[in-house]
Amino acid sequence: MRNQPTDNHRAFWIDDAYDRDQASNGHSRYGAYLADRADQFHEDGQAITDPVQFARLAFTIASSPIMAPGYVHSHPRVLDVLWQRDDEARMAIQVRLAAPLPEPIATVIGRDRRPWADWSRPWPGTAWFEPYDNDRPGAYTTVAVRIPLDPSALSSLPAPAYRRGEPNLATAQAAVRAVCGHLNTALADILAALGR
Repeated sequence: MRNQPTDNHRAFWIDDAYDRDQASNGHSRYGAYLADRADQFHEDGQAITDPVQFARLAFTIASSPIMAPGYVHSHPRVLDVLWQRDDEARMAIQVRLAAPLPEPIATVIGRDRRPWADWSRPWPGTAWFEPYDNDRPGAYTTVAVRIPLDPSALSSLPAPAYRRGEPNLATAQAAVRAVCGHLNTALADILAALGR
């Protein structure tokens, strides 16, 4: 695994050195992906000016599965990230995490003489995977954490900027860093409670 931070409770991080070293354009892999998807930053022929919408697109493009490996790396327990807007136009980010079975369920399963499939990892530090084979029963749980983008989080998002119709790389990187910071703050204690 590339440059996992020593802080095991960080949900998301960025590896700028890898992004630069692996860039086909000699500058930034992420920048090339942004350029290829510049049309996504436009609605009705106009560049998106909403900082939250810009950050959502910048973060989504920076993440797997669009970039593999992503410009944004995630904790092994992170399964996916979903941006949600409610009826009042308030934005939140939902992060789904692989979690151990709750004790009552683990106890019931433990009474069964057959082994049950659970989350698995090929080796420490890698992502958690759902049971693949159907040779035995499986039980695995997730925790969905919804994190509102409150006004304090929104103030750290940069104003969208473009160059020749493409999202400005430095601005997109700043937006991604702001989102990562907001999510890391919100998820650190939960990831600590879940363990490695």
